[in-house]
Amino acid sequence: MHKYDFKLTPEVELDSKRLRAKIVSKAEEALKAKVGAIVFQGGCTFYGSKMDKDAAEIEVSVDAEHTYKLKYEWVQTFKPGDSDHTNFIKCLLNKVVRGLRFEVMGRKYFNAQDPVKINDSGNGLSLLTGFDPRVVQKEGGLYLNIEPCFRILREETALDCINACKNMAEKRRGPYDWKAEAEEALKFSTICLS
Repeated sequence: MHKYDFKLTPEVELDSKRLRAKIVSKAEEALKAKVGAIVFQGGCTFYGSKMDKDAAEIEVSVDAEHTYKLKYEWVQTFKPGDSDHTNFIKCLLNKVVRGLRFEVMGRKYFNAQDPVKINDSGNGLSLLTGFDPRVVQKEGGLYLNIEPCFRILREETALDCINACKNMAEKRRGPYDWKAEAEEALKFSTICLS
């Protein structure tokens, strides 16, 4: 395997991830046509064999006004067993999982497209099935360990919970601190933003 760095002209700020991802996605399509399968990881590209010099420069149009030039520079060749080879396998696994449209939560992947509804008591809970993959380098080679995992999510949003606490405050007579009640209701809860 070969590792390449790429440089963008004109330069794109490192914190503009969306624009970089859009440019890299377009470049990936163009590169696949020239050299075959590749894997991107941040500012690096992994490819099975060395690129020709004419394949190492690609021009990509993001829209009618903006065109970027990507120049690929060879960094190193690595073999199975190297730490970079393990990183490559992890990147490849991440790419496959993203292609399957799994949602990343921490180091685990969940199938958010097909949640299982838990409607025993009308509590609005749903169960996400997923897995926790680990790629580990051992003496015998690389091992892929996949453990199943589950996450139970409330369908009620944080705003729904706060509004319910406010409505309770309006119905009660006397002093009632809805902010403290909402804080208590949301304590130890995980909030997923999409």
